Amino acid sequence: MEINRTSHRGAYAGALQAYVNGHESDRYRGSLRVTEPSRFFVLLAEIFATIMRGWFPMAVHLLEGMFFGTQNTQQTINQRERLLALGSLSAGLTHELNNPAAAAVRATAALRERVAGMRHKLAAITVGPYANEALALVHLQERTAEPVSKFTSLSPLEASDREDALADWLDEHDIDGGWELAATFVQAGLDID
Repeated sequence: MEINRTSHRGAYAGALQAYVNGHESDRYRGSLRVTEPSRFFVLLAEIFATIMRGWFPMAVHLLEGMFFGTQNTQQTINQRERLLALGSLSAGLTHELNNPAAAAVRATAALRERVAGMRHKLAAITVGPYANEALALVHLQERTAEPVSKFTSLSPLEASDREDALADWLDEHDIDGGWELAATFVQAGLDID
């Protein structure tokens, strides 16, 4: 990248930061090309740095402040750009994760509608010869579906208390696997009374 083009006699090029403390052994950060015959006065970077610090200490101090300030600003900008990229990535991931969650909510709503339709069909069957069995099935379905539709999330402590109470009751009645059944019932939101 071309930074400067000049035909001015006495133009300076080379060790642009040789005067900054700690940069005496750095490589040159730029190169110089000439397009016509030229003469150069070459001065070693270490000698130039000593002269600059001795003759112009205030100018060197100001230039060092500008150099390190620019360097710190560039680091802050780079860090903010990385944070912006991370934010964009997390927003994309959140969007992608919300899509399956929305699909699950839609599927649950569709299932609820189908179950309601099945209840109406069972009610129509009760008119036929299977009236008693169908009524018992409708009643059982109502008892099962209603608490699930009204289920509110339990705190972990409430869920644990309910699991313990149900597991104790199942153990008292000699039912195998009481703890697993209790956990399943409580997680499904079924109220056991």
